[in-house]
Amino acid sequence: MNNPEVFLSYAWEGESEKIANELDTAFQQKGISLIRDKRNLEFRGSISEFMQRLGKGKAIVAIISKDYLESPYSMFELL
Repeated sequence: MNNPEVFLSYAWEGESEKIANELDTAFQQKGISLIRDKRNLEFRGSISEFMQRLGKGKAIVAIISKDYLESPYSMFELL
């Protein structure tokens, strides 16, 4: 069986990034690799295309923070 595509959406830096890293480790221990822009967006890749891919994903984990809610990119991903 294929591993499900699980995306992680969060505001970079600070507490949100720390939580994202902890979740990433926990999911990997269960054999599930989270898809993160920092890791999976290729060099010079299109962030817009990545966000559209995320929007079509079957599972998305969003870490909501004040910075997340104030980020136009994060809001695009959320919608």
